[in-house]
Amino acid sequence: MSCKTTLRLASFVFLQLGGCAGEVAGDTAQPSCDDTDPCTVEVEEDSTGCVTTALLCVDLRGDVNRDGVVDLDDPTDDDGEASWTEDAGAIFLANVDDDASSCPPEESLQLLSACHDAADDVVNGAADLADLARIRVGAWPLAPDDATGRLEISAPGASFVRLFLRRDDGVFEHWPAPHELSTRQLRDGVEIAIEATDVVRDLAIWDGLVDLTLVVDGATGPFGPVPAAEDQLQMRVAPIGFADVRAPVTRAHVASLPGEFGADLGDLLVEAGVPGTLQVLGGLTRPFVGDLFHPLTSSMPGGQGPQILRMHAVTMQSPQTAEVLQVFAALQGPDRGGLLLYDPSSPALGNAGSNLLVLPPHTHGEERWPRGRAIRVSSDPSGLGDLDPTFETFLTAQEVGPSLLVDGSWMALPVVSKLMTVVPAKTSRGWALLVADPAGTLDMLETLRQQGHGDALLFEGRQRVVSPAEISIEDLLADIDLLYANAEAAQRIDEAKASIRAATGLTDDELISVPALFQRDAFGLEHLMPSLVSGIALDETTMLLPVPFGPEIDARPFIEDAVADTLAPLGLEPAFIEDWEFHLLAGGLTNVVAVERALAPEPSE
Repeated sequence: MSCKTTLRLASFVFLQLGGCAGEVAGDTAQPSCDDTDPCTVEVEEDSTGCVTTALLCVDLRGDVNRDGVVDLDDPTDDDGEASWTEDAGAIFLANVDDDASSCPPEESLQLLSACHDAADDVVNGAADLADLARIRVGAWPLAPDDATGRLEISAPGASFVRLFLRRDDGVFEHWPAPHELSTRQLRDGVEIAIEATDVVRDLAIWDGLVDLTLVVDGATGPFGPVPAAEDQLQMRVAPIGFADVRAPVTRAHVASLPGEFGADLGDLLVEAGVPGTLQVLGGLTRPFVGDLFHPLTSSMPGGQGPQILRMHAVTMQSPQTAEVLQVFAALQGPDRGGLLLYDPSSPALGNAGSNLLVLPPHTHGEERWPRGRAIRVSSDPSGLGDLDPTFETFLTAQEVGPSLLVDGSWMALPVVSKLMTVVPAKTSRGWALLVADPAGTLDMLETLRQQGHGDALLFEGRQRVVSPAEISIEDLLADIDLLYANAEAAQRIDEAKASIRAATGLTDDELISVPALFQRDAFGLEHLMPSLVSGIALDETTMLLPVPFGPEIDARPFIEDAVADTLAPLGLEPAFIEDWEFHLLAGGLTNVVAVERALAPEPSE
């Protein structure tokens, strides 16, 4: 509220009036004594009549109610302002985009990632100004001539924020420490803009909170010194948002792709009503864009709706450094920035984009995951294995970690997208997990064999590197190595499901089995059939899936029909696309396509 720090000076002016109305007389012209100007004077009725008591006005405000406006007359922008919570509290952005598109080509990712709007102390145009949150200091019209103020910023947050002060001409200019306010500024009130110079990367260094304290002191009233007073506002840098599958895809990123995949993908996106564009990142020697970076978001309330920054986080080293630089530069620009989230000394193969699955917000028992929970696969069943601790620390800082780790020591390429994916679902929770089911697939094929379809071919017309891929149901079920490989995969996946059930409270009805077949290669178990769990939900009704090339039964694609039947109760329809070329490279759709989504809906717990 206005004048939150209210100082009653018993020795100040006591004026006896005939009633508590009208103008207040005194040695200084003062406005009417009513509720419209509580920062100046207060009029009370007591046993002796009407008494005027001077007030010291100290009022610091942020957008506590998150309506996009800082309102000095709205008590909800003041109530609880000193204690940030999930439900209320002012938010500001890490200003790491490049609104002026001024970042030059660089020879290293470190240099390129260090080039962004918060790298300098200048507001780089109107678009940059929109990324800065506002703070206001309420006017104290009757501030004494020697009253001064200052804005103090708590450590360690002070090292990660920058302030800009609005001049009389409306321009915001850098306002360095000690952030002092003159008497005139106290009388007029001021507007301040704030940015963070980086995201929260490690809670041990900074948790994203800053305490801003407005201190007003040095004033001398008519009857002596006026003690200092202060008002405090706690703000938090916007946490990083991970894509929530309940929100629709708004843009897809791919490399220059062979064959008809790119055209088919574009057509499917149009049919699904994806409003954004299919961005082709040319010049890459490998198609796995989805492994190069994670699309992230950061947002704060704005007067015209949320102010959103899109970020692409590079989380692992790549031998094709020049290609990653090219991708990084192509994705950087207005309202778009990049983050490096890996230790350069670590290969961190487990940090690939396909090895991160973030469940939507949920609760389980007394555990709350209001921003979701990360699931990752580790090559070491006892710890992080080949997962870079730098990225894991970042996930914890964004409150989606520590990750729920699944044992992938048995996998040729241990990434979570080969085991499961999260999908929107018409359930009370609003989402479910699709999980690879090799045991169920073998049972399905055995049933077909018993029904007389043993000669039906899987992968008909497909070619592996040096031999045809097609195999009959009869021959597949007679291959002892394949049977053992799928039995092991089924056991390991059951163990992973048990861990997820225990950690999340998901029931068997929320762990939806989809067909999968595995084979053994020199490195471990790998998908024999294109991975259906590498599919991508385009919205709440459409699921992009690879053509599995299962057997044709009665002139129908048997596995595709089975998947459609499985998805129907969830409210999803499959949209199949051929990705055989990528399957041969041990990849899937999530490796090849990186998608951005709209902001997540309200949590459904």
